[in-house]
Amino acid sequence: MKGFLRSVLIMIVLAAAIVGGFYAYLQQIGSGNDDPPMVHETTLDEKNKIEEAREKALALQSDTDGDGLTLAEEQRLGTSDETADSDNDGVPDNEDIVPLGVGEKISKMLNWEHKGKQHSVEAYLPIDVSNYYEKKTRPQHTFDSQHYLPFIHAEDIGIVRLAAELKAIIEANGSWDYYDEVMLVVTMVQQMQYAKSVIAGFDLTTKYPMQTLVTGRGDCEDTSVLAAALLKKMEYDVKLVQLEVEGKKSHLGIGVWANGVKGTSWNKGGRTFYYVETTTPGHKFGELPIEWKEGTSAVLIDI
Repeated sequence: MKGFLRSVLIMIVLAAAIVGGFYAYLQQIGSGNDDPPMVHETTLDEKNKIEEAREKALALQSDTDGDGLTLAEEQRLGTSDETADSDNDGVPDNEDIVPLGVGEKISKMLNWEHKGKQHSVEAYLPIDVSNYYEKKTRPQHTFDSQHYLPFIHAEDIGIVRLAAELKAIIEANGSWDYYDEVMLVVTMVQQMQYAKSVIAGFDLTTKYPMQTLVTGRGDCEDTSVLAAALLKKMEYDVKLVQLEVEGKKSHLGIGVWANGVKGTSWNKGGRTFYYVETTTPGHKFGELPIEWKEGTSAVLIDI
């Protein structure tokens, strides 16, 4: 019996060896085949998916609105890639610490007298706009429109809001004439502290209008830029006026279009602009400060 089992086992081993050898033989024959290996062909649908993924990747790196942020960064911040200023506060998204317009604000109550009445408005500046103004590099003085235009622009959110409040005061006093309206703005600006270079912590670089409002002080340049920005937003025809007297430093005021007013004026573009002082309370429409009345030359600056 043991011999029979041993014989069966030997036969099984021999059969396995034969089958294994035959398989190896077939493999050797197959290895000599010159046909190329099977290659997976990319279908049209797969090609379309690859192209779509490539286009999406490129789109995420695009900057449609030119604000310095890619679409991927805009999506992360929640801002728009169709406008450079998503919250419309005058600060580009890439320089805005609160690009969606939700944040703290710096405010100041302004109180002044005009036409025998006391007036009050709140001027406030969103913290992101204040931060933008503080960090923005000031251009070198050139005393022309190229220098001042960056400080006077229609999208300054603080000026937009304050101009609307001043218009509301004017509308509530329907009996005022053109000059009363202009001087409402000017008298508000005139009551601010005149800042000279000797004042601690005050520098002579041009300030943005709302910086002057919030701090409550400025030199002739700052108050003139502020008054001009407000009047321009309120749709009055206004220019900056640079006064010069030989041997003296220059002085900045504003010129406002008017008709039939007594006072100092200049013609430009077929229109007459009367001088208005912005630094000292009590100065009237067309009145030059006494120290600038003799030998003064003037340059009217478009804004």
